[in-house]
Amino acid sequence: MQKLGDYEFLITLYHSKNLTQAAQALFVSQPALTKRLQQIEHELDTVIVYRNVKGVQFTPEGEYIVQYAMRSLEEYKELRRALLGLHERKETTITIASAGSLSHEILPELFQRFGELHPDIHLILHAIGSGEAAQRVHNGQADLAFVCGDQPWVFEQDFIRQEYMTMIYSKPVELADLPFLPRIDSRMSANTKNMITNWWQNNFDIPPRIGMNVPSIQTCVEMVTHGLGYSILMDHRVYQNESGLYRCILKDNRGEPIARNDYLIYLAETAQRPPVRTFIEFCRTYFGPKFDKERKNHH
Repeated sequence: MQKLGDYEFLITLYHSKNLTQAAQALFVSQPALTKRLQQIEHELDTVIVYRNVKGVQFTPEGEYIVQYAMRSLEEYKELRRALLGLHERKETTITIASAGSLSHEILPELFQRFGELHPDIHLILHAIGSGEAAQRVHNGQADLAFVCGDQPWVFEQDFIRQEYMTMIYSKPVELADLPFLPRIDSRMSANTKNMITNWWQNNFDIPPRIGMNVPSIQTCVEMVTHGLGYSILMDHRVYQNESGLYRCILKDNRGEPIARNDYLIYLAETAQRPPVRTFIEFCRTYFGPKFDKERKNHH
């Protein structure tokens, strides 16, 4: 007895106590139903019903089997309801991976405004590094990712903002003095770290004096504010309200500011899902005017 139809048959027979009525309720012939009952009894090696002039009477074993069938059928229905709920939730859920700095700086307000307009779409965020975020999109573990800088895989990408490599210190300082001052580094993406390393090696013959390695950009800015060293950062929103900080945008050998682009990335096929497409279109509307204004203020 492995089919759901067998459970339904036994439950129907139990309620009707009559093979003819059960056959009519199930839209099958009585001989077919009788044959299946015999097969089930043979499979279980037990007598399920006794036949009499009024119909059938369930044996104690038959009563137990019917109770089992009722539980099993109800559990199956519950499973179907749960899977349907998961499917519906999946269809309205977007999994997002993001660089930690972007999660802190731009996503809270973005998520709030999106949620106000689309309360039926659920956002799940994983704040990790840019490289891992891009890999999750590439592997299909995330629908979208907010990343700092270019990534090695091929994605659809929407430009979000441009940041400039900036040296911050508690007071004015000549760049030539940096090798002799303690530097405070925060956790950063490999892309950003390589950009800073390349700038340093193009300007100095000696390595920097790394005085501290701290877990977040916010902590880094606090350390700099208290005069414990300088730092080289890309994310100006973290320190834009620190009016007492000296800041200097760093330039390349051609005298151009060293910039990093931040992107929203995704796969083309993922963008076909309606909730993902809705989110992408919202981001395009949200980020365009927002960072155009910020870019003017930053300069």
